[in-house]
Amino acid sequence: MPCTTPFRVALGALLTVLTLGALAACGDRPQPDASRPELPFPPRAFEPPSTARRDGHDEPAGRVVRIGGAPEGIAVDPRTGAVGVAVGGPRHTFAILAPDTLAVRRTLALGADARHVQAGDAGFLVPLEPIDRLAIVPGGGAAVRTVQVGDEPHDAAQVGADIVVTDEFGEAVSVVRGGRRRATVAVDVQPGGVAAVSTHQAAVVSVRANTIAVLDLRTLAVGPSQNAGYGPSHVVALPDGRAFVADTRGDAVLEYATRPRLKALRRLGGVGAPYGLAVDARRGRLWVTDVRGGRLLLVDVRRAGAPRVIRRWTAVDQPNSVAVAPSTGAAYVAGARGGLVQRIATDGAGD
Repeated sequence: MPCTTPFRVALGALLTVLTLGALAACGDRPQPDASRPELPFPPRAFEPPSTARRDGHDEPAGRVVRIGGAPEGIAVDPRTGAVGVAVGGPRHTFAILAPDTLAVRRTLALGADARHVQAGDAGFLVPLEPIDRLAIVPGGGAAVRTVQVGDEPHDAAQVGADIVVTDEFGEAVSVVRGGRRRATVAVDVQPGGVAAVSTHQAAVVSVRANTIAVLDLRTLAVGPSQNAGYGPSHVVALPDGRAFVADTRGDAVLEYATRPRLKALRRLGGVGAPYGLAVDARRGRLWVTDVRGGRLLLVDVRRAGAPRVIRRWTAVDQPNSVAVAPSTGAAYVAGARGGLVQRIATDGAGD
C-alpha cells in the first residue's frame, strides 16, 4: 500500500531533524590542536630527528676532537674520570678517552654497535642491540665481559647491586647480578630509557607505549605507569628520586617525583627536540641535547623553583648523547654525524 501524504511529511521532518542534529554534533567536535604533535596509529617509537645543517659560521663550542666512526653513547667513569664512547661503524669499537684532552687512550672491540652507555660499578654498561648482550667495559680499559640479556637491549643502569637492562623488543627488562641474568620482568611495550631512582628502584620509559613506570628490585614488581608525553626516549634521575624524561616528539623535558609514588610534576618546554640527558647531582643541573637544533642546554633543576634553562651552546652534529663528570661538572657530547666528541666546561668558557 502506498504511503499517505501525512506520513511522508512526518518522515521527511524526522529525517531533517536527524540530519541537522548530526551536523550540529559534527560541528561541536573539538578541532585538532596544531600546537600538539600528531600521534601515529598504531603507536611507534620516535627516533631523533636529524640536526639541521649549519652554514659553517656556527661552530661547536668548547674542545672538539675527531675520533672517527659514529660516536653514539657516552659516559664518564666516576672513579677514574675516563670518558667512554661507543663508536658505531664497521669495527664496532669502544673508545676510552682522556677527560681533559679527549685523546684516545685505548680502543676495544665490542662485536656489535651500541647506542647508549652508562657508568656502572664495574665499569661502562654497553647494551649491544644486534647480539642481545650487555657488555661491561672496565674504566681502565681491561678486557670486555658480556652477559646474555633479552631482545635488543637498548639502555642499562646500575641500581644498587643490580644492573637493569631494557630489552626494547622483548617488552621486558633484564635484571643482571654477579655476571648473570637473575630475572626478566615484563613492562610496557618497547622499553627504552632506564635510570636508578633509589638503591632498589628504577624508572623505566617505554617509548612505544609513551609511559613511565617504577620497578622495585626487591619484589620485582612494576608500579602503575603514567603518561610520558608524546614520544619519550630517555630518562635520568637525581638522588632525591626526581626523574627527568626527554619527550623528544613533544619538544619538552618532563619532571616526575617517584617518592612516595610516581607523580608528574612539571613540563619544561622551549628545549627543541631533547634526546640525550645527563644529570649533575652535585650541582643540581641537567644537561640536555637538542638534536634538531644541534644545541646543548644546561638546566637548573635544584628543588627551589621550577626547572629553567640557564645556558645554551652549539653542539656537534647529531648530538644524540651527553655525559657529565661528577668531579669537574664538565659535559661531554657524542656527535653521531661527523665522528666528533665535544667537551664543555661548566663555567661556560670551554677549553
